[in-house]
Amino acid sequence: FEMAGLLAPVALADARLQGRPDVNIAAVAAGNVTPADAYAEKKRRLTIERHEKLYPGTVLPAEMTDADARHIDAVLQVHPVGGAPVTVAQVNDIVNNAVNNAVTIVLSTVNNKISELQGELRAESQNRNLQRANAIQRNLPATTLIYEPLRKNVAGHPLGEGPADPVLVGFVAPVGTRLPQTGFMPAVRFNHAHIDNLKARDIDDLEWFYNVQFPGARVSDRRSAFVDFLCGLS
Repeated sequence: FEMAGLLAPVALADARLQGRPDVNIAAVAAGNVTPADAYAEKKRRLTIERHEKLYPGTVLPAEMTDADARHIDAVLQVHPVGGAPVTVAQVNDIVNNAVNNAVTIVLSTVNNKISELQGELRAESQNRNLQRANAIQRNLPATTLIYEPLRKNVAGHPLGEGPADPVLVGFVAPVGTRLPQTGFMPAVRFNHAHIDNLKARDIDDLEWFYNVQFPGARVSDRRSAFVDFLCGLS
């Protein structure tokens, strides 16, 4: 049997090849190209043509396979580039660079989180020592009582209005920061009188700084909640 005689009716009957001027039906009928190969070639050419319409200025090599052309299309949809030519190697470089950048961002985020957690642990450890000392002070007479301010160990600030004290407005308070001297509280050590003079807005500012709530129906209750916090009882 002659191959041409077998392939000719197959090519003519193959609906996928009908009306496709760049598929050489004569070559298929002569046995030089199988219908499947001809169809694959048609797909490849259409892919390359579509690519060059979608991405003006980029040119795919004529010998590029359909799979490689589709791979390039997929990458360029996410990482568009200009200029020509575009090769599989260039696109793979784009992919590798994108992966490396993504990994760098992830590692940076993880490292920042680790640093934040380490800062919180250090502040918590320092605060435990201060809270033990404050708890001892709590039992002393009011005239000799001296509290040590704690370090901030909860990141961020509560949502809502910012602080009222001018010193705290715009103040950057990362974890581990000591309470600065404000209009209502000294920076280092404060006594019972300072606590008794705290107003509602002052306690609001303390909540903003520490990102901790000092609840209570009355201002005196909120003062007590703040003292409990200083002594590690809350």
